[in-house]
This record gives sequence, C-alpha cells and structure tokens, in this order.
Amino acid sequence: DDNNDNNNADNQCSAATALQEWLQQLPSGDSGLGEWKTMNYGKRQVCMFGMNDDNDDDGDGDDDDDVKAIKTLPEPLQEIADQLVTQGIFPSSLPPNHVLLNKYRPGQGILHHTDGPLYQSRTATISLASPVLLEFTKRLSTNEIGSTTSTTTSTSNGSSNCNSRQSPSSLSPLQVLLEPNSIVVFQDDAYLDYCHGIQPVWQEVTTDQCLNALPGRHIVRGEVRYSLTFRHKKKNNSNGSNH
Repeated sequence: DDNNDNNNADNQCSAATALQEWLQQLPSGDSGLGEWKTMNYGKRQVCMFGMNDDNDDDGDGDDDDDVKAIKTLPEPLQEIADQLVTQGIFPSSLPPNHVLLNKYRPGQGILHHTDGPLYQSRTATISLASPVLLEFTKRLSTNEIGSTTSTTTSTSNGSSNCNSRQSPSSLSPLQVLLEPNSIVVFQDDAYLDYCHGIQPVWQEVTTDQCLNALPGRHIVRGEVRYSLTFRHKKKNNSNGSNH
C-alpha cells in the first residue's frame, strides 16, 4: 500500500510538472485568448481557452483557424476537463468548456468577486507551484447593508467585483488553504452568495476561519503560482457577445 501511495504521489508530481512546463510555454500577448495577458490592476497574468461555439467574433459565421483553436481546449486542459466529468465533479451534460488560467507572482492577488451569471454555478480550480489562501466573503443583500457600505461593480467578462467596508463586528473572511497540486470545487450557494479573492501579499497567516488548516499557520508564497479554473460557460442565445 505504501508503494502504491508513493507511486501515485510520483505520478501526480510528474503530471503537475508537465502541466506547469506547458503553461510556461504559452506565448504572451494583448488579447488574453490563448496567450498570457498582463492585467492593469494587480499585474497578474491571465489566459483563456474554450469559447462557446456560438461566439462568432465578426458575426459572419465563419471562424478563422486561430479562433477555432481558442474555442477548443488544448489537449492538456481537455484531459483534465474529461477527468473532472469522470470523477463526477461536473455532469456529462454540462462539462467544462471554458478555462481561465492565472499566473501570480509574490505580492499579487485578485479582488473579491463572483464569477457571474455567464457560467453554470460550479467551478473547479487547480493550484500549482505555490500555496495561497483563498478567501470567501458573504455578499450582502440590500436589507443586510445597514451601517455597512458595499458596492458591486460588473466587469467585462460578466463577473462582479465586491468592494465592501464591513462593520467591525462582522466576521472575518472564510479561508481555504490551496496547496500546490490541489483542487478546490465550489458551487451553488458558495458560487452565488459569496465573493472569493486573494490578498496581494507575500505571506499570510491562517485564522480560526480557515476551513482546512489550523489557525496560526504561516503561508509563504513561492516565486510563482498558477491556477486553472474550469467552468461550464452557458450558451449565448442572444445576438450579443458573452464577453
């Protein structure tokens, strides 16, 4: 049994190393579609694959080869998407068809946000190379605001940034420790009713609100961290674009 566990761990590390090498080979560019784009805020890099078939950028119904390549998940990502269905994380009727890649350097984070209504309310994120604390904060309804000031702004991809100043008595954010080579899945209420984000810091400490680690654990971020977020993007039934 110990030998099997060791073999499984070795296979997992080999697969993670190969995936990380593939991510490093992606080109840089300004579109973020099949290439790493540096964001203006936070300076993290993002890359997207897997647009819906009904998204025809120029409206002529005939996509060029580059656009078709972006709509189709590359083999390393498709293999993971297939496994997510095989393992029952996504139903076969709504398989992952969109992947958002993020590349973080130490001190880089992402604003608390929701992924928005363009996707089914389920997401699976794989972490590579470095640990991080993912935070969840409850979205406030209108009648819950009271003395708390909260604003929600929409972004171009349909997600919502949740910028809030909570009262001193409010609860600290929930934390989930994302170790290298781990996967976190959240859906339904966690997807719809909570904002999630990452603090722009070099190191952080778990609190008593951490769901999978004891409080007081120091988390030091490595040189780089990759995240791969798999979602099912809804079909666009209108004439407008999803992005």
